[in-house]
Amino acid sequence: MRYFSHLLIALLVLIFAGCSSSATNPVTSVNPVNGNQANAIDTLPVIAFDGSGAIGLMGAYGVSINLDEMTFDITPLRTSALGESYIVSGKAFFTMTPCSDCLQIDNISMDLDGNIVLGLTVKHPFPKGDTLKPPTAVNRLDLDVFDLAVVMLPVEVTADIYSLTGAQTYPGVLINADGYTTELANVVDDASALPYKICFEDANNNRFEMGTDYQPFDMVINPGAGLNFELWLTMGYGASAKKPQRLNPSYYIPEFNRKSAWKVVVTPPEGEDPPAAGNTWTSADTTTDFTVTIDIYDWNHGATIAVGEYPDPANPDYISASSDISAVTVEVPGMTSAIVSASTVDTTQNGWDDPLTYTASFPNENAIAEGVYQGLVKVTDSRIPGVSAYGGETDTLVHAPDGIILEWYNMNEFATYQTFPATVVVGSTIELTSPNGGENIGVYCIHDITWNTILYTGDIKLEYSKDGFVSDINEIIAATEDDGIYSWVIPDDPSTTVRVRASLVDIPTVYDDSDADFAIIQNTFSVVLDGNYSFDSSRPDISPSIITKPNGDVICSYCRCYYGTSYTSDYGYSPNSGASWIEPYYVTWGGSAGNMSTMAIDAVGDAYHKIHRGGSSLIVRFSSASPNSGVYLTAATHGMALIFTHDGLAVEFGDFGNTIRYKKGTDPNSPFYNGDWTAWISAPQYTAVPSPSRLSQTLNIIKDPTNAIYMVYYSSNASDTWIRMAYNSDGEALTWDYNNDVYDGSADGYDCARDPSLWLDSDSDWHSAFILHTNSPSSTESIAYVRSDDALAWSTPVTVYEVSGADVLDWVTVTAVTCGCNEIAVITYQENDIVYLTYSWNLGQTWQTPTQLSTGADCKAGTCVTDDDYVLTCWEHDEVTDKRIEVIRAHFEQD
Repeated sequence: MRYFSHLLIALLVLIFAGCSSSATNPVTSVNPVNGNQANAIDTLPVIAFDGSGAIGLMGAYGVSINLDEMTFDITPLRTSALGESYIVSGKAFFTMTPCSDCLQIDNISMDLDGNIVLGLTVKHPFPKGDTLKPPTAVNRLDLDVFDLAVVMLPVEVTADIYSLTGAQTYPGVLINADGYTTELANVVDDASALPYKICFEDANNNRFEMGTDYQPFDMVINPGAGLNFELWLTMGYGASAKKPQRLNPSYYIPEFNRKSAWKVVVTPPEGEDPPAAGNTWTSADTTTDFTVTIDIYDWNHGATIAVGEYPDPANPDYISASSDISAVTVEVPGMTSAIVSASTVDTTQNGWDDPLTYTASFPNENAIAEGVYQGLVKVTDSRIPGVSAYGGETDTLVHAPDGIILEWYNMNEFATYQTFPATVVVGSTIELTSPNGGENIGVYCIHDITWNTILYTGDIKLEYSKDGFVSDINEIIAATEDDGIYSWVIPDDPSTTVRVRASLVDIPTVYDDSDADFAIIQNTFSVVLDGNYSFDSSRPDISPSIITKPNGDVICSYCRCYYGTSYTSDYGYSPNSGASWIEPYYVTWGGSAGNMSTMAIDAVGDAYHKIHRGGSSLIVRFSSASPNSGVYLTAATHGMALIFTHDGLAVEFGDFGNTIRYKKGTDPNSPFYNGDWTAWISAPQYTAVPSPSRLSQTLNIIKDPTNAIYMVYYSSNASDTWIRMAYNSDGEALTWDYNNDVYDGSADGYDCARDPSLWLDSDSDWHSAFILHTNSPSSTESIAYVRSDDALAWSTPVTVYEVSGADVLDWVTVTAVTCGCNEIAVITYQENDIVYLTYSWNLGQTWQTPTQLSTGADCKAGTCVTDDDYVLTCWEHDEVTDKRIEVIRAHFEQD
């Protein structure tokens, strides 16, 4: 059986006494008992006054509680009768007959949190006096008291010490404490601030009047703090009455109440919300402030200070000296390195239901770990104990530990404390996973920075440093979406001591760095020509095209033109990325030939060769089952672009009547032409086009991973310098959604922009290259390069190559390949019938000296593609004595 007893020993704290002397007044004896004099317990005074202090005492109860059986006993220790001959006894005040049951425990229970709930009631021991009878020791009205409270002293736990404040207390023992006080420090031989519960709250200054019947209050006690306590009953007293005035006393409020605040309520930062990241402190965030709100109830604060007569019956609310709130401080163990001061903008005087509100905002400065900490608030009064107030009186505390010997103590301080739960949660965190140390990453490589976050919704800031973020701090991006990955273009800033930092934009002190150094290295590259592979051709009038099939096969197609009426479409086939070639297949037809061709691969991997042939276009199907299985004539257009959508729809692009048009066929095995041409860009936008074929000379029609179709185009109007992109997101309906301006050459003084090419790399970056022409001050042509991410925000053009003269450059194609982690942009072009290749590994900013691919004159460049790590370029070699189609394979090596 668990058993404990509560010794309810009484105590009266009288803050200041201004009572008049009278030998016959049991409230104000002129002969107080000194600290060493023994007296009978029945004769101890409630109030004694000697001109320099006030003393007081209340009674005691023995309380025992049996939690196993949920029963209790309460036994009064006083049975003597009260008479006029007695000085009013502290014991008598609550224990004498006929009021041996003024304090009762009505019930005991457990709340939902497992705490002990003591249901107590208290009544005043004296009835109100009868004003029609003379005043006596029992017939009186001057024993009203204020702020009646039970102070708890645990005897089985050790007090917590707050290192910054220097205070010690017992947090979490009395769950519903209205405050903590040190007024008993010299009485109970414990310097701790002890928790107390106000027994009676009333709008009339918590005035507990004579004749008040039982008033209930609860004490909620944490059983984990032990089961043995001492409970001390304290009160404030504020009357001044000689014996003749006992029936009409003056109560000086708030002067005789507690000097310090009678109640303090603290609201931690999470308020009524569950503590969580965002509304309370977190373990990793050392800069974000969270606010503690402190409501302070103090009768004396802001009261009028008497000038002249005091006490003044005409002004009972005046006080003799200042007793305001002088300081409010907050301490959470370990959280801050200094005591936090609270402040207020509240200018009210105070009142029973109108507290002064202070706030203290501070961060988890020292990053204390997840947990619930008992914070401590100290409210210090401006009145200093032991300092004489009006008339020379001092504030004194009186106690009788054995109920016999009266001991008289000065108070150490006028202050009220309160505790509160300061919750620290596992806050938002971030873990950088790459680069995390040891990597060697090339300049201009694209490296994916990766990270993981917990309990965070916001953006991420990325930085890098070469000295551990001491002074060399470089921003990568100020804010990027918290999706766990960011493609970082490595800057030209080589070092072997690089680290990346990922931090939370909303909580910048929460960050994670690379665990160890990594290196940014300066790469250089060389192009290696692997071989030149030729196809014999007696008359290759049409420039060839090349394409890579999904299975890795490479197809190069071209047109052989004989004198007369017979024309043949041939193609070479390589099963190993162009390393060796199989004898060409061919298809022969009649009619005139044109000068452009492209290739496309359908859903089953068959290759289609599209050729412009003057009055019409020709599509030749080369099936793996039947190499020359189909020839389809299409509309009379100056066109060459062909692509297959994700669902097998064949789409042919061409130029007709100064507009770009397309047509579609649902069955690649039947003729595509059905007379159904649909306008894409209307004629009024591009009038007076002298060479419609230029309008549709688009070497790359791109299908992105979402199956949207993209193309770049231009107008050959001499005054039009626009390069533009269009796309559609519905390959089946071919509804065109967008016209994107890639570049306007007129802003840089160019007269013409033409022959754009397009490439989409594996990182979903776009590449485009085109020819720019100017006539003034001299005729020049140049190749320009631009790039864009998937948002189609194009870069400023970079000049790749420039040459004097007109119609010097032709057949510009662009592609991209990777070497190591570097992305290498590749451009092939024709200059005066010679084929060249140039490349850039620093995002197109610097281009290498062009490498000549063709070995003789009269070479017409075809197209260029990438296959794994190889670049494949085909062109027509048409010297009089040496006619052939050439395919060259190249790759890049890091130097």
